[in-house]
Amino acid sequence: MGEIHELASVVLIWLGPATSNSKILQWAMTELSDALITAFDGNLQQPSSITSIRDPRLYSLLDIGDAALVYKKIEYFLSFIQSLRYFRRTWVMQEVAVARRFRTFCGPDDLNLATLLDLWSYMNGHGWLSPFSDMYISSIHQIRLLKSSALWFSLDDKNEKSAEVSDDDRQSWQKLKRQLQCFAISFGTLAVSYAWLLKSLYAT
Repeated sequence: MGEIHELASVVLIWLGPATSNSKILQWAMTELSDALITAFDGNLQQPSSITSIRDPRLYSLLDIGDAALVYKKIEYFLSFIQSLRYFRRTWVMQEVAVARRFRTFCGPDDLNLATLLDLWSYMNGHGWLSPFSDMYISSIHQIRLLKSSALWFSLDDKNEKSAEVSDDDRQSWQKLKRQLQCFAISFGTLAVSYAWLLKSLYAT
């Protein structure tokens, strides 16, 4: 399967059928994401003293409606994401890891997975996700970031590009590899998929 994903011009990722519940994804990736970017001046990586989605200051910053309603929407979004079977299937990690390009769908709706992962990573980084935090989704986000760094290269040309890899990139990869190993041990189902992932990523 890994070879198929790697050679495909585009990989289609299907999260599941569209339901009335899945509309929360569109809300989170548009209205919520835009409000967060505006509230934090376009820098979603900056530190924040808001460490819980229950903090009333968050809703003053977001300014997208009644605080109680927005809180319930955020809580529902986090719960819905973790209910999707896609994020419980270990082998699909290679879709993101080795695909040249991918498109993500929930039913017929074309979604921006990058926005979804950025939003998830931001909320997780600020401690908002407990008890919702999910190792798998965080790992997918890190894979996507590493693909854009100098660390992302094939085993065939590692000697040519190895000098470009920074210490930070190497540490990021080691951290990601440990997370993936923990994930594999927890679920016990990675076998072929995990071997392919390690083959496709250069491990220092």
